[in-house]
Amino acid sequence: MGAIYKADNGWKFGGMVRDITTTVNFWSVNQKELSTVVNGEEFNPAPKDKMELTMPKLNVGASKLFEINSSVYVLPEAGINVDFAKTASLISTDFASISPYAGAELGYQKMIFVRLGINRFQSITDIEDLKRKVSFQPSAGIGIRYRGLTLDYAITNSGIGGSNFYSNFFSLKLDMGAFRND
Repeated sequence: MGAIYKADNGWKFGGMVRDITTTVNFWSVNQKELSTVVNGEEFNPAPKDKMELTMPKLNVGASKLFEINSSVYVLPEAGINVDFAKTASLISTDFASISPYAGAELGYQKMIFVRLGINRFQSITDIEDLKRKVSFQPSAGIGIRYRGLTLDYAITNSGIGGSNFYSNFFSLKLDMGAFRND
C-alpha cells in the first residue's frame, strides 16, 4: 500500500508499506554448511526455527525535478527504509531499523537517462579483523526510451565489505499509451 503527494512547489513525497499483513515463510537449512565460526564467534547463523516471519516495512522518500535547460534535467531523491525488526541497519532497535538511501537521475530530452544511487547501509563485522565497519550498496544505470519502448540497464555491488560481486539488471518496458491516437 502506498501514496504519493505532489506539492505545489514541485516536491514529491511518497510512502509505501510492504508486507503490511506480515509474510510467513517455512524452510529448512543445513546449519553446518551455512555458518562459519571464527575465534569462537559464529557468523551467518541460521535461526533454529523452520518458520520465518517477514515483518512490515515502511519506505518514505522525497524528490524534486530540476530542469537545467529545455533538454536536460536532474531528479535527486532521498529517503529512508524502515524495517519493523532488528537488523544490521545503521540505526537498529528491537522495534525498528532505519537505513537511508539516495539517488539521482540525469535525463536528456526525456529519452536518455543516467542513474546513480546508494542504499543498504549496514553495520557489519569484518571476519578477518573482527572490527565493525559500515557497508553500503552502490548502484548505477542507464536507460533509453523511444516511442513507448524503454530499455534499462543497472549494475549494483553486493555491498559486502568491498567484495567483487555484482548484479546486472536488464529491463524492457512497453508503454501502450504511446501508440494511442488521441
